[in-house]
Amino acid sequence: MRPNRLESIIRRMPDQQLFNLCISACLCLYFRLSDRLKLLIARRTKLYSKAYRENPSVLVYIPSYNRCEYLLSRSLPSVLAQTYKNIEVVVIDDGSNDQTRETIEKMFEGKVKVVTNERENYRYPNVSLYHWFAGPVDAANLALKLSRCEWIARIDDDDEWQAHHIERAIDHLLQSKSEFYSADYLTFTHDNQIIQRISKDTESGIGGTQTWVYNGALNKIRYNMHCWRKTTNRVNDTDIQDRFYRAGVKITHQDLIACIIRPRDDETEIGSKAYLESPEKYEEFYT
Repeated sequence: MRPNRLESIIRRMPDQQLFNLCISACLCLYFRLSDRLKLLIARRTKLYSKAYRENPSVLVYIPSYNRCEYLLSRSLPSVLAQTYKNIEVVVIDDGSNDQTRETIEKMFEGKVKVVTNERENYRYPNVSLYHWFAGPVDAANLALKLSRCEWIARIDDDDEWQAHHIERAIDHLLQSKSEFYSADYLTFTHDNQIIQRISKDTESGIGGTQTWVYNGALNKIRYNMHCWRKTTNRVNDTDIQDRFYRAGVKITHQDLIACIIRPRDDETEIGSKAYLESPEKYEEFYT
């Protein structure tokens, strides 16, 4: 997405401790006020109330950059195999040059919509770990901007959902009248050995971003492009989950396995450990 003038200026502020502290402090205050206001407004909209009708629509969005092979082998098959069928699947192609758009449109023939997000605009310094912290923010915010569905769910391009994930989430949300749902996920090795089961955060009660399903009227609460400048909650999803919690969103969690996460084919680690394992590779990948 094209940033406004103020956002463009903030993005180009140097990566220095003083600037980072000042920007983070200002944004923290801004989000503390604006997120609460956006939640109050969202609860008064028709979209919010429509979410609790029978068989509501669900937007499933997948941010992706040059990982078409993982879209084809992991995330998309698991999304299209969901037992819940009233879903709209959108891949946000974040300026890929590996023919992601052409390949997906050809293989899935209208079942999956592809939206291209240009990478022309400067986002943050080319540091491997910053890509982990804030990499999908611009693409995710574009998906939220375009969303018109009653519920919103996100999965990363190299993760896999359990077949009943969305069905169980919607059933639980409708029964509990909650606004935000999450569940547990498992991490595996390449040879299918379980590493660990990850549940909810002890403070917010929210599980991993790959398991989130939340009311579509909350789409005005957007990800923070400057989360990498913070000293805590520097990852885009932990930043916004803390903001959902502090804004007063009605949160629910189920102790069910919703998602499977594996290392990428040429790596042994997942998450931030994979970025730290090969920083030069990722900085070259995102150049």
